Amino acid sequence: MTQATFKKIKINGEEHILKFTFNAISDLEEHYQKGIFSVVQGSAIGFNTVRNFYWAGMLWKNPSLTPHHVGAMLEKEMEENEDYDVEEQMKIAVEALTTSKAFKLMAKRAEAKQAREDSKN
Repeated sequence: MTQATFKKIKINGEEHILKFTFNAISDLEEHYQKGIFSVVQGSAIGFNTVRNFYWAGMLWKNPSLTPHHVGAMLEKEMEENEDYDVEEQMKIAVEALTTSKAFKLMAKRAEAKQAREDSKN
């Protein structure tokens, strides 16, 4: 049996786990109105993106969590932590997403499809 992939983060001294399940990835796709590969490749690093990735990654634990709640948590963290680095937080979120089982499976399928299309040409 393989272990689930996730990333631990701390917000306001409290540990949270970012875990990107199939549903979390689907919620991100719905939010951005495009496929997850386009979301990851086109992500401009900013507060909204970090908030949305953290929200999706924490949904597995709290399905009623909202992006605004996560934003309030992050705002408090930034107020109390002058070293808060949005870019570093985004890297952690993207790494949690791209190392998730669901993302890896989708990537594997996409690569196989691309290989089949390339062999036809």
